[in-house]
Amino acid sequence: MLVDLTVAGADDYLRRATTITSRWPLAADRYVTTRALHDPTGWLRKLRDEHLARLARARAARQAWYRGSAAHARAVRRTGLAGADMTEVGAALTRQAEELAARGRPVDGTIDDLLSG
Repeated sequence: MLVDLTVAGADDYLRRATTITSRWPLAADRYVTTRALHDPTGWLRKLRDEHLARLARARAARQAWYRGSAAHARAVRRTGLAGADMTEVGAALTRQAEELAARGRPVDGTIDDLLSG
């Protein structure tokens, strides 16, 4: 499992929430669609609200976020993993790998294994 950690001050994160950049729709989606497991101060909720407020004020950003959000939703519906956590995703990938191996197309095989037969 890959983990991306970023350390930044709360004020800096709030400032980023109000600044439109090419990466803003991805950053906004992270906070708009994330549920906090533990947020006793309500910081994540405040950050989400800042992103939503910016989204409401900026038409171009709103359209970009909607397109990205719609593409993401289509992708998880197609895989059947909408709302799945990483444990469920891992289990689904393991089942798919076993099924492919049973068909003679091992996931960890070589390119020749994949293309032969």
